[in-house]
Amino acid sequence: MEGVMWLFNLASFNRTTFNRPFSLDVFFSASMHGKGEISFAPNMEYLMSVHLDGVGTMTMDIIREIFFTAQLDGIGELTIETIRERFMSAYMNGIGEMSVNFAKYHVDTVEYTGDFEPGERIVIDSKKMKFTKDGQNAIHEMLGDFFDLNPGTNELIYTDDESGRSILIRITHRDKYLY
Repeated sequence: MEGVMWLFNLASFNRTTFNRPFSLDVFFSASMHGKGEISFAPNMEYLMSVHLDGVGTMTMDIIREIFFTAQLDGIGELTIETIRERFMSAYMNGIGEMSVNFAKYHVDTVEYTGDFEPGERIVIDSKKMKFTKDGQNAIHEMLGDFFDLNPGTNELIYTDDESGRSILIRITHRDKYLY
């Protein structure tokens, strides 16, 4: 078949069950930063009007008698109307900025389960898929898969439950892609 590329050996030798696809855990990371600003300027207008109307009448009848008595009668009326109107408006304007950085990464772990004495040397060769301790095959004492280093920064972590050890780690890496 021309034009068809078959992919074999997607996993390390003898690391996957028969007739099962290779699986890879992929973790996703997103870093989002945001900055916002809001401004508010109130504007108020008050229009006020007062209208007062008044009507008053006064009648007076004076009757002169011997004892000089005066009688006063009055009627008054006052009407007040108050109208209160409010006109309000709000104008809001917003500008926002957001930047997003995406990263795709995965974590590979290789663990050595045997004894590690002072002066011994462990070599992990991902290209040849070899795991040796002092030149002898030690793949049976290895847990995990062989890994490739990614372009850019790679974090390698060494953990040990012993104290007071001095460890020399040397990493030889060659890019497998031409840029």
